[in-house]
Amino acid sequence: MRSQLRHSIPLREPFLTALRDDESWASFWASRSLFWFTERSGLTLTEHNGNDASIITSAHLYSGAGYYTVTPVVLNIADGFHISGSYLYKANLATNIARVLLSFRATGSDSNEGVWQLYITIGNKFEFFYRANSAYRQLTTTLTPVDDTWYDFDIHVTGGKVNFTINTNLLASPDFIVPTSTPADKFVTIAALANAASPCYGYITNMYLSSGVTYWRYPLMEQNNRWQYDVGPNAAHVSRTGVGNFGAFVNTKNSYLLDNGYSVYTKVLNNDIIVPFADDGTEIIPVDGVTIITGFVKSYSRAGNLIGLNMSPCKIRLPNNEITDRSDTDSFNNDCRAASDYDAVNTTDVMLSNLTDIKILSSWLNVGYKGRIFPSVTNQLNGANYEVICLNQLMIMLTDKTGSEEGRIITETENRVYCLLDEGSYMYDDNNYVILNG
Repeated sequence: MRSQLRHSIPLREPFLTALRDDESWASFWASRSLFWFTERSGLTLTEHNGNDASIITSAHLYSGAGYYTVTPVVLNIADGFHISGSYLYKANLATNIARVLLSFRATGSDSNEGVWQLYITIGNKFEFFYRANSAYRQLTTTLTPVDDTWYDFDIHVTGGKVNFTINTNLLASPDFIVPTSTPADKFVTIAALANAASPCYGYITNMYLSSGVTYWRYPLMEQNNRWQYDVGPNAAHVSRTGVGNFGAFVNTKNSYLLDNGYSVYTKVLNNDIIVPFADDGTEIIPVDGVTIITGFVKSYSRAGNLIGLNMSPCKIRLPNNEITDRSDTDSFNNDCRAASDYDAVNTTDVMLSNLTDIKILSSWLNVGYKGRIFPSVTNQLNGANYEVICLNQLMIMLTDKTGSEEGRIITETENRVYCLLDEGSYMYDDNNYVILNG
């Protein structure tokens, strides 16, 4: 809580120097903001003067043997299938073994009819491999992956052909050989183990799997110990084995949860489950009884939209300035740098959930700076408390705002519900800042 109560000022007091009678809020923000972020466009938070911020989405980092996701989706070569997605390659110390990205086979075996794999070879090349009629077929690119680089992959097996594309680089398509038998009880596995292979070190996201009329989407992998449930029409779902190294954030090129919405399901002593909405924005209700969802109850849901941020787990990478650089000891105190989302390399990164909480921002900022960052939010009453459900705009002021000027900005940005009031009037501390609840 801010320092000791000093006085209260009625909410209807004239706005003093903040807003003239002939001035709109838009012109106020434009003339007095250092940064004024007006809306979201994909994974960009657009700023009034072009100083845009990046939205860093969450993903799972595969980094060691035994980390893999099993998706109960049987994609049989004989039936044909289509897979696409994005992979952020991270340099792997073990370059003398094959590293598996995706596969359809029994773990530890690649000798059965009908199996396939997408992997990086011992020679550090992308390769699609499959087995049919006791013979191996291999399509190998000449592309050597570069550390910290995204690669879009697409595999389409249909009509006697295998089309394998990496970053629009289409390999020659051999005639497809139908396997003599269909392997049983095998699923698509992501970053799985195989003979003489290990999982790739990197991120896989924005996954699409389809076979015939069946369609699955895996728009996001993992964040902060949360599991991912899919939005497929047949209630297919993601289960996870040997998980590790969560809480990673990276530009996944995927704004699906922000655009379309999601629900969060909870269960005591279990990790949350994020359930993305369908492509048309309608809520998916998971089927109880499947292992991953049994006993979970919906905690909340967030609708998607194309211009705001609906509190999907992500970080915002702000343009660099003393009021955005969390390593700056003039503006930010040590509590800010002790927070779990502080990144000593990317010091302007901040979790969306923290950036939208004026109480957290106030606790991080020093006197002289507390009245400079104002998220414009949409609130929702949850029980006896209000919570932010969407960030609409973000204003970072040129100068510190105190007194009734700060109070009117707090009112305009819909943050009044988080303030301590005296018969409807703001209360101010000894430094002339609005006092916040808690």
